[in-house]
Amino acid sequence: MLYDGASAATNRNGNPAGGALAEMVDSAVVQAARTLLEATDRTVTIELKVNFVRGVPSGEPLTTRGMIDHLGRTTAVGTGRVEDQAGHLVAVGLVTVNIRRSPGSDSGG
Repeated sequence: MLYDGASAATNRNGNPAGGALAEMVDSAVVQAARTLLEATDRTVTIELKVNFVRGVPSGEPLTTRGMIDHLGRTTAVGTGRVEDQAGHLVAVGLVTVNIRRSPGSDSGG
C-alpha cells in the first residue's frame, strides 16, 4: 500500500497524521488476510495497536506492507510496517481480524 504524502492526511504540524498511518497498517494487514480467504468470506478488524517510530515530513511517500502471522478459523493476526523511501521504519502495528466465513467456505485455517 502506498501513501503519496497528500496534505489532506496530515496533522497541524504538516506530518502524516497518526490516524492515517494506523489506517495504512490496518488496511495492509486486512488485505493480506483476504489473500488467504475465499472471496466471499468477510473480515472486520477487532483490535489495532500501532507504535509510531519516527515522524516524516509532509509530501514524503510511504509504503506499508502487511503480513499474516497467524490464520485461524475465526481470527487472523498480522503485522504491518510503514516505511519511508529510504526503508526507515516509520510505524509498526499489530492487527487482529475477525473472520466471518461464508457458508460452504473451504478455508479452514
